[in-house]
Amino acid sequence: MNELNTVLIEGTLKNNPKIITSKENVCELAISNKRSSIGSDGSWKTTETVVPAMVFGPVADACIKFVKKGRGIKIVGRISTATYNNGKNHKFVVIAEHIEFKPEEK
Repeated sequence: MNELNTVLIEGTLKNNPKIITSKENVCELAISNKRSSIGSDGSWKTTETVVPAMVFGPVADACIKFVKKGRGIKIVGRISTATYNNGKNHKFVVIAEHIEFKPEEK
């Protein structure tokens, strides 16, 4: 039985989508999620969280062709662990299972 592992994040693309490998149609995204709150001194403070995500298949191709830095995006997916530096380092990434792009601002 699979355990629940679902993530929904909405924000803007921090940078242009990056092709990881064209052979398997994989690209990497970084989603900037900003939140505003009132600080203890009464002034508004904005905090930013940047979430890495990976996209596979035809959706990865569409991301590369049509989406640029600053575009609004919503991703539904699952958290996974990416390994790099020959298995010495790990990081959490969101594996995108559904993506929606906000209309481009003119």
